[in-house]
Amino acid sequence: MRILIFFLLLFLSYSQVLSQSSNRQEIPLIIDADTANEIDDLYAIVRALIAPELNVLAITSAHFRNSPLASENSVRESQILNEEIVELMNLDEVDLPIGSNQPLIDEKTPQLSQAAEYIIQKAHEMPQGQRLHVVVLGPCTNIASAILIDSTIIEKIEVSYIGFWHDRDKNTWSRLEFNSGNDIKSVNVLLTTPGLKFNSMTATTSGKLLFDKEVARDKLFGRGSIKSSLFNRWLNQKRWWKDEDPHKKEWTMWDVAIIEALIHPEFTKTEMLKGPEPNNGELINVYTEIDVESMKSSFWNAIDKLPNKSEHVYFIQNVNVVSPSNGTVTEGQDVTVLYGRILDISDHTPEIIPQNAIIIDGNDNYLMPGLSEMHAHIPVPNEELAESHVQDVMHLYLANGVTVIRGMLGNPYHLELKKKLRSGEVIGPRMYTSSPSMNGNSIPDVSSAEKKVKDAKSKGYDFLKIHPGIKADVMSALVKTANDVGIGYAGHIPFDVGIRSAINYEFATIDHVDGYIRGLVPQEEQISNEDVGFLGSGLIKKIRMNRLSALADSTRSHNVWQVPTQSLFTRWFSPTSAAEMMNDQEFSYMPANTRYAWRTNKERMITDEAYTKKGYRRFMRIRRKIIQSLHQSGVPFLLGSDSPQVMNVPGFSIHHEIDALKDCGLSSFDIIKMGTINPAIFFDQIDRFGTIKVGADADFIIVEQNPFDRMETMRLPIGTMIGGKWLDRTYFNDVLSKIEEKNQ
Repeated sequence: MRILIFFLLLFLSYSQVLSQSSNRQEIPLIIDADTANEIDDLYAIVRALIAPELNVLAITSAHFRNSPLASENSVRESQILNEEIVELMNLDEVDLPIGSNQPLIDEKTPQLSQAAEYIIQKAHEMPQGQRLHVVVLGPCTNIASAILIDSTIIEKIEVSYIGFWHDRDKNTWSRLEFNSGNDIKSVNVLLTTPGLKFNSMTATTSGKLLFDKEVARDKLFGRGSIKSSLFNRWLNQKRWWKDEDPHKKEWTMWDVAIIEALIHPEFTKTEMLKGPEPNNGELINVYTEIDVESMKSSFWNAIDKLPNKSEHVYFIQNVNVVSPSNGTVTEGQDVTVLYGRILDISDHTPEIIPQNAIIIDGNDNYLMPGLSEMHAHIPVPNEELAESHVQDVMHLYLANGVTVIRGMLGNPYHLELKKKLRSGEVIGPRMYTSSPSMNGNSIPDVSSAEKKVKDAKSKGYDFLKIHPGIKADVMSALVKTANDVGIGYAGHIPFDVGIRSAINYEFATIDHVDGYIRGLVPQEEQISNEDVGFLGSGLIKKIRMNRLSALADSTRSHNVWQVPTQSLFTRWFSPTSAAEMMNDQEFSYMPANTRYAWRTNKERMITDEAYTKKGYRRFMRIRRKIIQSLHQSGVPFLLGSDSPQVMNVPGFSIHHEIDALKDCGLSSFDIIKMGTINPAIFFDQIDRFGTIKVGADADFIIVEQNPFDRMETMRLPIGTMIGGKWLDRTYFNDVLSKIEEKNQ
């Protein structure tokens, strides 16, 4: 009997341990972080994501407005980095709601944001008796706002906060600490909320956790994926708050301490103390001591279990770096690329060059951001087009220096293709994709528009593609729903909507300069849809150019971007015969059935009885004047050619577009901006592409001459770097030869 009791007690004890372990593994967690402000946020987030004890539901982004290095939209900086972490770790199931960019204006008024609403939603989803844990690594704006919006969540949440300075011996507090100072009113909300389960990891305690650069280098450098990203962040992050240790030999891992405390409470000592003023009289749980060595060992042991990934490291010697933002060229630079990121740019040997680095002789050539095709039609495999054709098209873009594409007629296939491009399974440009067509047939009424907008957002399309035929009331409902769910809309201007309403609706882009010619016609309400012709070509005798200036000014004031696709008209709509055009080498890279369809389409257009060379020339003069007026008014432009489209071969057509814009009077500087930095600004990805700087993705091309002097040098560049892969001219010559042979 004694033995039986012994084993029964042992079993119960073991069961209790298993139960505690299981409960710890099920901690539902939201991490609220000002990730772009410091490197410790990033290290803490990665540690949490790989901890089996934690179930990270989401990473919400926070502002860090008090930093002298912060932009006006610092929360967006954090959001971009959060997205990058999830992307590198292939954790699509982790949600990424964006938080408030501003602190509370007072202690009663919340800042509305996706993050605050998400916290409320997840708190209410918690089973009876279980709390949602919110770890705050920056200002408390998002969690305080959630409480102010819905105080019923208080009994369903637990908050752990990195903030305050604290003298344990005297139990005195100071809120003159970075996180607290970024939104002191939100801190006050937490301190005065009755019944809130509140833990404080003070900066005094967490500040004892220091990581060594040499250890970080040994564990992270050159090991691929998120590991390389962690060390790159260490190397490249500026420390405005610290003058000593200029080589960053140590870094305080404030935020890692609170994550390790959740995973290993045995590494900490806590006390229930009266918190800083103001407070509601309740005690808060304060971390007063941490086991520094155990936390460091725990962190690095967990990181060691992440897989290493073999990667190429490139050291490009003696190139002239082109800056599209200001039109300058910095000569004689060495550029180091690690795991698809620019690690270093200098006129001397960098601090670290890996032994396995691939040396590329820049040979005094010019390194610049890759170009963007902002109006692409990405193929979908079918009975006529094999899957391999998609890879061929991607290669045609890269061979011509195009490293970003925006698909303008979406398909579910494109969502999968986007993932494959991101992972490197398919070699090709960075890709954004629209929804399937929103037109008069696909959304004939308000309810269908609302449903399809929400569906497109939920499936992950980047924006909505607008086509003709949408009725005015349906468009109004589409715009309202799109704005509610947070998705943009771009493309054509439906006849019932008109250019002025489209501008007021603040289309993300208007493509083809669609709608502007109709907007120049007096009494335009008397025009029928049949009168308009091919993108306004039927109205050229009715227009009044004195109406253009007001249209241009309105477009600028509403910040509606333009993608002119002028080459669509100099190629498809031009009187030059298809047979003459198809003598050019570029057409040999398209399938025979595509060439036949293009030739038939073009010949049918230019032999129509309504088509005349004189009418074409007048139409083109009007288009050039519209483009000039919009550009001179300060309307932002993006480079796009509408490819693959009739007579526009992918990649090659972007250079026809450049020529067409030169004929409109635009400078080389303006055109290069349209194709490089402007798309990055448009997508709010200025730190990722479109410029050559440390920390940016290495999506660039090398050309023989200064592109500001000779833009034709960008045709078939010496090589293209995309996703950490260097593809030189020899590679592309071989690829193009195989594509040509296949399409004979």
